[in-house]
Amino acid sequence: MKNYLVCCVSQRGDILGLAGVTAGIVNEAYRLHGTYMTASAALGRALTGRALMGALLKNDQRVALKFEGNGPRERA
Repeated sequence: MKNYLVCCVSQRGDILGLAGVTAGIVNEAYRLHGTYMTASAALGRALTGRALMGALLKNDQRVALKFEGNGPRERA
């Protein structure tokens, strides 16, 4: 499954729109980490948000995600 990120800017340059289809990224994270569905949904939203924020960065900027928790996250 392919992932898409689309950016559009108004003709005057004062409005920016971003949209993404990131099901492939989310499915791969689920496969690699073996998370429960609820955790996968949260992880997917975070990864999608990171992709959208990353699209707005300049070359010398970065975005980092940090997850903290103590609940169950992996399937046995």
